[in-house]
Amino acid sequence: MSKKVIVFGATGRVGKAVCLQAKAQGWEVTAFVRKADAFTIPDIEVIEGDVMVADSVIKALGGGFNAVLSAIGPRTVHAKIRTSSVGMVSITKGMAAHNINRIVSVGGSGILQYNDSRLVQDLQGFPPQLKTISDEHHKAWNTLVKSGLVFTLICPGYMPTGEVTGQYRTQLNTIMLDTTQILTDDVAHFMVNQIDNPAYYSQRIAIGY
Repeated sequence: MSKKVIVFGATGRVGKAVCLQAKAQGWEVTAFVRKADAFTIPDIEVIEGDVMVADSVIKALGGGFNAVLSAIGPRTVHAKIRTSSVGMVSITKGMAAHNINRIVSVGGSGILQYNDSRLVQDLQGFPPQLKTISDEHHKAWNTLVKSGLVFTLICPGYMPTGEVTGQYRTQLNTIMLDTTQILTDDVAHFMVNQIDNPAYYSQRIAIGY
């Protein structure tokens, strides 16, 4: 039986870590990238395309994949681009076209619940420089909910680069107020571990130490 995944956002910090973690856990990994020469991990198939172009994504998803892993998003907090929202629309269309039902994606802690009625991004003290990106994550989350796909949306806070520790905590839907960061490789480790895990279907997940 095949164990094939495709990784979107594979040239970013989290995306690269996801590719390595998936490969280490025995998955056959394909990286979807805008420029093939920007991806340097050996022994991983590369598909060149643009996540903002639905036809490009739909074509790429025709490779018999069991699941999708998405780490798409802007590279900096100052980027005013719609990668997360438009890209997620492309991905969900492609998954529907090829009957792929499982997606594990990364968003941001701003779309976690602060309490029963408010998201973290709606709090008065939420950093204004993060609002654009958080709004993008919110749109991507709405797209996943409306798609009917089996999704898990991991919502980390600050993500410094670092190797896997495996010593992290998770919480359903609501932000963990006693932690603010998680290493990129630990986020990737958790993402890959969720591919076959039904415990967090259709959930947002807070993650931290």
